[in-house]
Amino acid sequence: MTQSDEPEVTAPPPPPAAPSGRCCEAWSLLKAALGALVIAAAVTAIYRRALDAPFVFDDQSTVVSNPSITQLWPLVGSPSQRGPLNPPPQFCTAGRPLVNLTLALNYHFSGLKPAGYHAFNIALHTASALLVWGLVRRTLQLPYFKEQFARTANLLAFLAALVWAVHPLHTETLIYVTQRTELLVSFFYLATLYASLRYWQATSHGPRRIWLIVAVLSCLGGMASKEVMVSAPVMVLLFERTFIAGSFRRAWAQSWPLYLGLALGWALLFVLHADGPRSDSVGFGLGISAHQWWLTQTRVLLLYLKLAVWPWPLCIHYQEDYLTSLSDAWRTLLPALLLVVAAALLAWRRTSTGYVLLWMFAILSPTLVVPITTEVAAERRMYLPLAALVPWAIAGAYAFFDRRHARSTDDAASARAGTTLAPILITSCCIALIFAIVNTRRLNAYHDAVTLWHDTALRQPASATVRINLGMALMQAGRPLEAAQQFEVATQLKPGAADAWNNLALASISTDQTAEAVAAGERAVALAPEFAEAHNNLAVALLKAGQSAAAVKHFEEALHLRPNYLDAHMNLGLALAHSQDHAAAIKHLAVVVEQRPELLAAYGPLVRAYAAQGQQAEAIATARQALRLAQSQGKPVEAEQIGTWLRENGDGVHD
Repeated sequence: MTQSDEPEVTAPPPPPAAPSGRCCEAWSLLKAALGALVIAAAVTAIYRRALDAPFVFDDQSTVVSNPSITQLWPLVGSPSQRGPLNPPPQFCTAGRPLVNLTLALNYHFSGLKPAGYHAFNIALHTASALLVWGLVRRTLQLPYFKEQFARTANLLAFLAALVWAVHPLHTETLIYVTQRTELLVSFFYLATLYASLRYWQATSHGPRRIWLIVAVLSCLGGMASKEVMVSAPVMVLLFERTFIAGSFRRAWAQSWPLYLGLALGWALLFVLHADGPRSDSVGFGLGISAHQWWLTQTRVLLLYLKLAVWPWPLCIHYQEDYLTSLSDAWRTLLPALLLVVAAALLAWRRTSTGYVLLWMFAILSPTLVVPITTEVAAERRMYLPLAALVPWAIAGAYAFFDRRHARSTDDAASARAGTTLAPILITSCCIALIFAIVNTRRLNAYHDAVTLWHDTALRQPASATVRINLGMALMQAGRPLEAAQQFEVATQLKPGAADAWNNLALASISTDQTAEAVAAGERAVALAPEFAEAHNNLAVALLKAGQSAAAVKHFEEALHLRPNYLDAHMNLGLALAHSQDHAAAIKHLAVVVEQRPELLAAYGPLVRAYAAQGQQAEAIATARQALRLAQSQGKPVEAEQIGTWLRENGDGVHD
């Protein structure tokens, strides 16, 4: 896309004139419906095969172990019983309550079945693609472009939306459920700009007021979804200055109510992040200096641009060695600086290319500037930047060939448009088809967690994080020996990783390598004394080694660090019962039964502890409760055992 001479605009331009006649209107609506159907069908055809893909990576905490999504009411709740708008601190949804609420809705309707979560993501992605279509179409029809795209705006915008929708870089964002944060903020980002454009184009007070409200609500929704939304009000202002008003002063004079409304989003963002959610992995002072992060991000920026054009190979996790000096970084620092300077100069001259580059930098800036120690790079961060880069490439290619054709022929604009559009149409469709094929191949890795992390380990063999996640996937697949091998590699790659040692201890327990489990558990606790899971797993290993007193101390420390840690309550209760301290065992086992009444395994030890203490009434009442639970869960063997115990202990129960 190119910019012609600066237009002298004194008021927001009216929307493009609609074709006269009911037939033309009906045909336009039919084309829009067919286009939307094609985009939805393309997205669904690609991603439906991944509907049943399992939860991966942070999904285990964000979805599977997230206590704040298990009920819809109360919305906020309390620190001990959180509602969907109050996710736990340090979770991926902390400070992002709207994302957590959508996960709670998924949980309400489909529990922990992944298909419902993936279907929601696919629908949201489709809606964003339609927003890209509408936004690009209306932008190309603005007076700024002097009717250069008057006859082709709709088709070019449709092609841009289609290619963007099937871009392989989006696979992680859609299938990795936790990245609904990226999907939601992108939808609201696009909706904010689209509603603002409709606000500027409205010719009467009623529609103008409605679009103002939609823009402000979209901005607030984005701020409640992810911090990337912080740049949206600025990009809306730059859009009006570049394409409509011609200056910041004129943009403010014409649209100050809009900008005051959008500024409310910053206040909401400040409130949501005042207590520093996810401060354990985001920010300065976490071991990575500012200059190391910024130098490394110049290499990451070039990686993103490469993947935008050539999206292969793809990984769910990237391990990048930090660049520590200018001599290490100059090869990537120089082109990155040139790109930043070019973006600033082109934006100052009010070119569309300058706006697109600023869009990319504005959206990437939170992660380019602020260290995120858990991920140096991530494919999902290009999800929203591509929404501008792809339309810019397609419309820009059309403008380039149209100008060349105009210089070489005397054809009328309408004839020239058709001649120039044909190769753009064919090329765009071919690219979309290639992207769809690449997407299909990439989605094969998401069929199960072991396959995904094996694929990632092949591309990132020196990443301890990848090895840990591969080991965890192998553990869940019932392959503890292979898991232990991966955890051992992780401890070699990163000796200070407490989670690697903790997982090695867990795998060693599963394979009856007690001495190795104790050694690994002790190393994990030494590296991270406040790691509750490490204390619990070390205690289990110590129990197997016959060191009951030491085990009890570590169980107690785990509960001191996390009072509601039910696994530690269960394990400590069993250990105390084994040592004949039944009164103390009852205290811990009762907590498990109260907070997890569906856990049948907790009832038997509690019944025996009550009976040993002579509390026969409590033992019989608990056994009756266990019998009803076993029957409701369809476990006849357990039900028969409980019924037998009840009959033998004087309770006339007939199964």
